[in-house]
Amino acid sequence: MVYEKSSPAAKGIVSYSIPKGVQRGMEVDCQTKRTMVMSKVTDLLMDWGKDNFRTDIHGFGKGYEWIGWRSDIPDLNGKPVEIIFEFDTVRNFSAIILHTNNMFTKDVQVFVRAKVFFSIGGRHFSGEPVQFSYMPDTVMDHARDVTIKLHHRVGRYLKINLYFAVKWIMLSEISFISVSFKNT
Repeated sequence: MVYEKSSPAAKGIVSYSIPKGVQRGMEVDCQTKRTMVMSKVTDLLMDWGKDNFRTDIHGFGKGYEWIGWRSDIPDLNGKPVEIIFEFDTVRNFSAIILHTNNMFTKDVQVFVRAKVFFSIGGRHFSGEPVQFSYMPDTVMDHARDVTIKLHHRVGRYLKINLYFAVKWIMLSEISFISVSFKNT
């Protein structure tokens, strides 16, 4: 199942689609990031996740700030997590920043690699994707921002494929550094 969200008030982002997250045990709900909304100021999916996704600091439930996927579920078995964004106009992208969990002691790590594709019309993502590799970190088990430089690639649609390093990928925030193409 893919969630599709719209947020016309968000700066530049019209909508996005993201696979449904997965329940993690009996206590941690990483299925539906209840506040995955776009910020009006910074083009981001917001709700900064804490290092330990199993805590419930604000009383909303464990895992509230995170959406997570397990590599062995039938929908993803061997496939990357695919997230697609639609923007209001063609944009020039400098970078994407993903806030991701790295609690490796609980089988959660930053994605091992990512591919970012661009499209003008949304049907065909042609051309070489921006490719990014991340060296697994099994020393520091805290959440972190991972920045992928997009080298001023242009598109109205942006597709991100995230590849599993271990059993789980968990995200709480995605932000973009971009400008309208007509302004460049």
